[in-house]
Parts: sequence; structure tokens; C-alpha cells
Amino acid sequence: MRTEAFGPVIAVGRIATMDEGLREANAAGGALNAGVFTQDIDLALSLADELDAGCVIVNASNAWRIDTMPFGGTGKSGFGREGVHAMVNELTMTKTVVIRHRSAALGG
Repeated sequence: MRTEAFGPVIAVGRIATMDEGLREANAAGGALNAGVFTQDIDLALSLADELDAGCVIVNASNAWRIDTMPFGGTGKSGFGREGVHAMVNELTMTKTVVIRHRSAALGG
């Protein structure tokens, strides 16, 4: 249950509370993906905040991906992200330039 498997594997176990489930899910020390199946969007978003995974997919499998989505794991499952947006961020450095504008006389 606490070892990340690379393959089509699902771990199923009985839990008493949602907190216990989160502890068990996060005990692996990081993951590429986690899945949440529920009709309660507030619960899904709360779990997504707490799960230690690079991606949390609600009500779908981890086979669903758009190429422009950043992809990568957390903890023992890796670091960084791949994908178009992530690549652009990795290969560029943003800089903020602030210019104080003083009104100039316009006209002739």
C-alpha cells in the first residue's frame, strides 16, 4: 500500500475516517497522480489540497491528460514538471519592470 507501482495497479483498503485515508495515501511519500471519486465537489477539492501528488484527478482515471497540462510527481515520485507551459517557465526568467509615468504635455 505504501510503495508506488508503475503500472495499472489500484490499492484498495478499508479506512474508518477520511483523515485515516489521507494519512495512508500520503504515507508513500509522494506520487505522480491520485484519484478522488465523489459527488461532493467540496470534499474533492479539500482532498486535492491535502493529497501529496503531482496531479489529483476527480472522477476520472489517470489516463486522462492534455499535453499542455504540467505533469510530474512529488516527493519520492520525482520533482519538477514537464509539458509546454512548464518547459517555457523552466527556460525563461521573468522580470518585473515598473515605470513611474509622469504626465507630459500633449498637443502642439
